[in-house]
Amino acid sequence: MKNYTSNNYYLSDYLSAILIPIILIGALSYFLRDSIIFPVIGTALLIPLLLVACVIFKRLMKIEFQDNFITVTYKFSRKIIQIKYSEIHELTHISAYRGTSRTIFKYQQNRFKKITTTSVLSDKDFQEFIIWLKSKNDNIEFKFLPSDSLVKERYLNQPK
Repeated sequence: MKNYTSNNYYLSDYLSAILIPIILIGALSYFLRDSIIFPVIGTALLIPLLLVACVIFKRLMKIEFQDNFITVTYKFSRKIIQIKYSEIHELTHISAYRGTSRTIFKYQQNRFKKITTTSVLSDKDFQEFIIWLKSKNDNIEFKFLPSDSLVKERYLNQPK
């Protein structure tokens, strides 16, 4: 069996966009510490930025596709979720021009949930993953964005 894995570590890219304002606010608070206004405003801005950073860290996960189920391991909370292939209802593949493609899995465990990850395989090899996934659950609905993506074209032209 081939081992397929994925993750959503692309979320860590957003941390740099959050860290720059945090560093600037900290530096300005230090240099303008004689004035009471900026440290108060800086702290008021810093707290939401730190909360957003914590939420991003909490959401980082690795996904492993095994024989009977999918294992989702959250990087920092060490929470592990197992999803049976029969629980997956929909897979949406988003092709990105000059960027990392994304895959969204919608599944049901008591209620509908979704997981967004980087693409398991490159766009040109993604058809292999679709075939493998269909062998696990033939009822999965496949969607593709944009609607004229090459992955969708390959999917529609595959032998039935």
